[in-house]
Amino acid sequence: MAVTVEDLNVASYGWAINATSADASGAEVLKAAPGAGLNLYVRQISINCATAITVTVGSGETGSAVDTPIVGPITFTAEGGQYLIDYYSPIKIDANTLLAVDASGSGAVQISMQGYTS
Repeated sequence: MAVTVEDLNVASYGWAINATSADASGAEVLKAAPGAGLNLYVRQISINCATAITVTVGSGETGSAVDTPIVGPITFTAEGGQYLIDYYSPIKIDANTLLAVDASGSGAVQISMQGYTS
């Protein structure tokens, strides 16, 4: 259970991440909580998976699970697949709450997310 998160350079405003994991089971942090009084806003989520597992991305984590799903659980097959969603109106995450991923088992997962903090 480990995820590698790379913060990407954004040209003008906001944040973007690229996260990869061979085992995202057990709720792994994608974006840390921004601090008191600040909210994360999610504009885009892309999930690529090459294993027959389900993947959930959401806000907060308790123990080994995502507290509030934004997307998922999304079921992937052994043949792999991609899930992509662009939100016309960004999803507002509760103040000072992190973003996390959880998978139903081990397997290659890649997640890209874009948003901003306010």
